[in-house]
Amino acid sequence: MKKKILLFAVCFASAIILAACNVKAEDVSTDVVELSSEDISSDSDSSDADIPGSDEAFKYEKVIYAPSEYVKLGDYGKIVINLDVPETLTEEDITDFINNTLVSYPDYEISNKSVVEEGDTVDVSFTANLPGSTEKEADEEGYILKVGSGVLIPGFEESLTGRKTGDNYTIKLTYPENGGNEEYLGKELEFHISVNSILDEKIYTYENVDTAYLKDKMGVYSKDSLYSDTSSEMYRMLADILSGKKEDVVNIYLSTCEYSFPDGLLENRFEQEKEIFINNYFDGDIEKYNNNIEETASVSRQDFEKQLMESVKTDTAFEMVSHLIAEKENIIITDDEFDSYVKTAASTVSSEMDAAEFLSTYDTGYETGEEYFQNLLLKDKVEGFLSDRVVFEYDNTAKLSDYIFNTGK
Repeated sequence: MKKKILLFAVCFASAIILAACNVKAEDVSTDVVELSSEDISSDSDSSDADIPGSDEAFKYEKVIYAPSEYVKLGDYGKIVINLDVPETLTEEDITDFINNTLVSYPDYEISNKSVVEEGDTVDVSFTANLPGSTEKEADEEGYILKVGSGVLIPGFEESLTGRKTGDNYTIKLTYPENGGNEEYLGKELEFHISVNSILDEKIYTYENVDTAYLKDKMGVYSKDSLYSDTSSEMYRMLADILSGKKEDVVNIYLSTCEYSFPDGLLENRFEQEKEIFINNYFDGDIEKYNNNIEETASVSRQDFEKQLMESVKTDTAFEMVSHLIAEKENIIITDDEFDSYVKTAASTVSSEMDAAEFLSTYDTGYETGEEYFQNLLLKDKVEGFLSDRVVFEYDNTAKLSDYIFNTGK
């Protein structure tokens, strides 16, 4: 049986990496290549005109084209990326971050209140069991809860309103559909609840927090350590933000280019990526693909192929751009580079798979696996070339603490 491999092309659990076109600048020409397949069938109802059908063997028209006739390159001398974060961190920014973090670590004091109201923080103990059973399905002591937060089963928090500290009572509640535990779905549970106390929250700030609290709640032994650790973490976050923006350099640069596609190129690239996917996930069986893609990809076949075509459009555009830049900047692939690239890729699949066997799993009626990976490597090198030309424009009036806590990044 053919070994399944980790696709470099279509995998919804990782980035989609599609092929670039390794051709010389010549006039456009085509020749038809057909890949045979047994017992091919399709139930596709996709009405998208630019998505090839699945009810026949893969057919290719080898498109040979001159990228310069379809692409006008944008300026890549300096690729500017505007950011909503500062270049460096200030003391105010770091202490604001600490203060926002301390909100999640409140301290509690027993309140003078005796009657529970909506919005109060309470200390409760409770057990839960199925009616008629003595087996405890839940058993909590000293559980701190903000009434109205909605973190517990519907009806639990509502039952606390109007209760007094020291109250002990029993209620029966039905486990909800969205409760997350199918074992209890729709079943009635009996809760025995004790209201221990109503609590006042005390929120510390960096200025007034004490070391005993830091050690107990956060495992930090001094304010200086808290400041130093937070500063280091914030600079790591800032580096992650920059790295993430840099990874989007392909889309950012493509937005500065003008391009159109040669007739048939998108359709051929789509068929190629789909064939590779079917070969490696469904042993080349198109009927199996048609019947099982929804389970494999967790989306309908129609949606899967729409997403694939959208990815093909972006990567085919970068395919054309890559060849123009490579020619202009003399970016080449050496034999040693290619061998290392393929060996690394093969090793992620199996330590026993040699390079030739690995490349053969990417053979299609459009091009060989070796040609496919030559294209991938060239595109990777051009992407690295562009990444080296990224210049960040910072907003030094902004604060990283605001960016993190207000945007949820």
